[in-house]
Amino acid sequence: MTLTRVWYTPKAKHHLLLVSDLAHHGYRCTIDKTTSRIWDNSDQLVIWASALSPLNNLYWFQSSQITPALGLYSLAMDNQSHLWHLRLGYPSQNALRQLTKSVKGILSFDVSSDTSPCKGCAMDKMTEKSYPNSSKRSTCPLVLVHTNLVGPFPVESQVHSCYILTLIDDFSGYAVVAFLHNKYDAAVHFPDMVKWCETFTSSTVTSV
Repeated sequence: MTLTRVWYTPKAKHHLLLVSDLAHHGYRCTIDKTTSRIWDNSDQLVIWASALSPLNNLYWFQSSQITPALGLYSLAMDNQSHLWHLRLGYPSQNALRQLTKSVKGILSFDVSSDTSPCKGCAMDKMTEKSYPNSSKRSTCPLVLVHTNLVGPFPVESQVHSCYILTLIDDFSGYAVVAFLHNKYDAAVHFPDMVKWCETFTSSTVTSV
């Protein structure tokens, strides 16, 4: 597997930063469509980042000065077995033992003998009681419609969509989904979706 458009930053202690946290700690940020710049309290430029894609809000940065408290998760970890367990989406210990044999470029490491599940695995195996039936469901189609705009997704779909717009009828649970290239496309697709639903059900949308 060959990775492209990847920056290796050995001096970075963390790989995700929140702009709101940076501003809270006294940093000054300017962000436009292509670049992001961050200054410290002495107006020294400490981080310069370029936009990963104009369709989302992720920026690649390369810096040697990052406050540890602002990161979400440290890249430095002594337990390599647990680190790869998190990176690969919680695989089993047997899968980790075969990792260095199946994937090129990964240095060998000792797989932990601890069989207790990590926090993520434990939460994934938890069960939840069923939600009780709601007594507030609509009595006929399109009296109440739930809509939501989801995105941007970090990876584009095959049709280069980064957002989805959903329209769900409260009465029937029937859902209509539109795939959007840009966020502002929702204003164009939403009236067409409502019109299609009204034609399909011979009803009129009362509340959204």
